[in-house]
Amino acid sequence: MVEISVRPICPEHEEKQPIISGSPLDPPKILSNNIAACRPLPTMNSSEKAQTIKGSETTLIMEILKKDFEASLPTIREAILEADFISIDAEFSGLSIPSARFHNKDDAQYRYNKVKQHIEAFMIVQYGVCAFKKTPQGYEAKPFNFYIYGGDNDNIQSQRTFLSNASSLSFLRSNHFDFNKLIDQGIPFYNYTEEGSVYTTSGGFDVIGRQNIASESNLSKSTLSFLQHLRENLENWLQNGTAKPLIVSTNNMSQKKLVYQELQKSQYGGFLKALTRDTRNMEIIKVKSEDRYEKSSKSPLLNFRHIIEAIKEAGCPVAIHNGMYDICHTTDQFWHHLPAKVQDFKEVVHEMWGNIVDTKYMAEFHPVLRNCFNSSVLGTLYQTVDEELKKGGHTIRMADGFERYSGKEELDSSHEAGYDAYMTGIIYLGFTHFIKEKEEDAAKTTDITTVQNGTSSVKESLFMDPSITPFYNKIFLMRCDIPYIDLQGEETAHGNIQRNRFFLNKIPHGLKYTALENLYPEIQPINVTWNNDHTAWITIRHSDKIDLVKLGALGADRVHPFVHGSRVAEGKALNITAETADMELLSGDQWEALQQSKTTAEPVVEASNEEPDKPTQSAKRELSPEASDDDGDVKRKKT
Repeated sequence: MVEISVRPICPEHEEKQPIISGSPLDPPKILSNNIAACRPLPTMNSSEKAQTIKGSETTLIMEILKKDFEASLPTIREAILEADFISIDAEFSGLSIPSARFHNKDDAQYRYNKVKQHIEAFMIVQYGVCAFKKTPQGYEAKPFNFYIYGGDNDNIQSQRTFLSNASSLSFLRSNHFDFNKLIDQGIPFYNYTEEGSVYTTSGGFDVIGRQNIASESNLSKSTLSFLQHLRENLENWLQNGTAKPLIVSTNNMSQKKLVYQELQKSQYGGFLKALTRDTRNMEIIKVKSEDRYEKSSKSPLLNFRHIIEAIKEAGCPVAIHNGMYDICHTTDQFWHHLPAKVQDFKEVVHEMWGNIVDTKYMAEFHPVLRNCFNSSVLGTLYQTVDEELKKGGHTIRMADGFERYSGKEELDSSHEAGYDAYMTGIIYLGFTHFIKEKEEDAAKTTDITTVQNGTSSVKESLFMDPSITPFYNKIFLMRCDIPYIDLQGEETAHGNIQRNRFFLNKIPHGLKYTALENLYPEIQPINVTWNNDHTAWITIRHSDKIDLVKLGALGADRVHPFVHGSRVAEGKALNITAETADMELLSGDQWEALQQSKTTAEPVVEASNEEPDKPTQSAKRELSPEASDDDGDVKRKKT
């Protein structure tokens, strides 16, 4: 992990960005030929908002920097508020910390705890928003790309610490990320929790009472005593349920700062606020739910949160792709510090944006879509949907002044947040059209006709149709038995087992992971999650191997070489016996049917009383190698 000083780099020393070229990934095969989307069509460069790179004819789309933000805000708001749907994407300074590794057996709360640790360690450094609007000529896209940086503005000192993963910085740099632009022109941000903690120093500066990330063991005895006394009083006051404010005596500015920092903790959920009572005392009050998001009188106009507020005001669907990190970072950085409990997190996010749709979740689990693609990685999925929408005659064009992502520059824009947001929106648009077409006959339905011939009912028909809304507000989770977070309900494995996961039943005692590699060579590489000595889940890491799976019993022919043939010695070493032939591989649907048929017997999958990161005894005998799935890391490869 790298900690970077926030001192700006002089523009005259700015290093020129290398142009790194590469060919796009081959698109996956699609099992249907009627899914919809198209590449943006080049348009005349007619907007004064487009900027010209010095010494080049290349135009920039609406790339919004700190110096432009306030003047551009009305234009951005107009595009967002007029949109039929919006897509977003973000790039981060880092992804994960070693102490919070994911495990397949994580439940929703345990997985959220780990994600929360990752989110609080790093920051968004670039944010993409793409607004899509239906016009008589087709759909019009307006992508915006924002550099985000937690520096100070003229009114408020943020006192942020910038942390990063070295590998994440290298990845961003290899994709043309401009770090000088980030530091010099990144847009500041303040969430509601931070605004509520602003205090004025004796020197007249407004400062955010940021949570102290330093260890409390470094505090002096008197400071630690004050903090412990404050926490005890807060606990007693909250338990008493009184409506009267809690009075806290503070002898100096340091103690006042500690009060502000303490109230920002996730355990208080943003429902407590500190106010200055007089020169020696503060009062802590309880805040109503509807007042948590009331703007402070010191709320600056130069604050990226205004974009998040505009998206909330628009009230239209917000598309993400594999967006758990995008949503968590957006919430924590721009809206409200992440709460401690996953249920509170769901409520905060749903209050921020009411209709979030994760296109990766849809691709994996919508019954119309889940068998259409060999891969749900963002780039390859976009290429397939883009091509099929184009074949279907659907027109999507960039609005005037937004031509950066048209033509040859499209190839160089991957992992720029604005472009990734655009790709996400195209995928979502294609999915909605395809689902409607499949469910309504070959002929165009009333809703589809409305979408093609008019503009007034797009939000109410196509994007809020009952065929897709049950898949809204479910955020995909990687490498998890429960592969999503449900923002409006409880998660369930029923109907949500990924296509690349299979249940291995009747495993002979003592059989090793290496034996599975030899018995199922055609589907390697795999990850194995042991439930007990006789059952396990297999995850196929390469999606093109899924169709090679042979369901049912392994069979005597596959076992014979290890028991009676040329590989007997190897079979003995791997504990492969004749009974191994009865070992069976089940699909997710078959596993669910098996569970339903068991009325008196113990469930096949037994819950472990151990921490998810501590393997069961059978798993300890030999673990499958730690590896990411076919999609790669969460954000080093946008999946």
